[in-house]
Amino acid sequence: EKQFLEMRSKIPDGYVKGFTRDDVKHLSPELQQCLKLQAASSMQISKARIKRLIQKFGRGPTDNSSHPVRIAIMTEKILNQRVRLIQHPKDHTAKITMHARLPNRQKAMKYLYKTDFEMYQWVCKELGIKCV
Repeated sequence: EKQFLEMRSKIPDGYVKGFTRDDVKHLSPELQQCLKLQAASSMQISKARIKRLIQKFGRGPTDNSSHPVRIAIMTEKILNQRVRLIQHPKDHTAKITMHARLPNRQKAMKYLYKTDFEMYQWVCKELGIKCV
């Protein structure tokens, strides 16, 4: 659990709201620091991770509904719930939410397994999910 929490506490490089380095280079250094993900909330960090997953697994920049993208987004949400459960073990709502998300991801993985096995293996390897 400690290794998992350390892994999840690593904040990716970048800026909030999808800003790029070119967008903020004309701003003052103090404002640039405020817009970095290191100063962001956990929700903004999660959204940035999801955006990167969409770029990595999507067929295009606006692809949110293909199965690899859906699996990646659900995995990110499940990992966030797992962090929540480790930090707050008596939070039964988070436990119920996580147990509701797991079958949805499993269904998407099963569909991808049946339709495109190579993509299924690649997605599992990239996300660190155990292949069936």
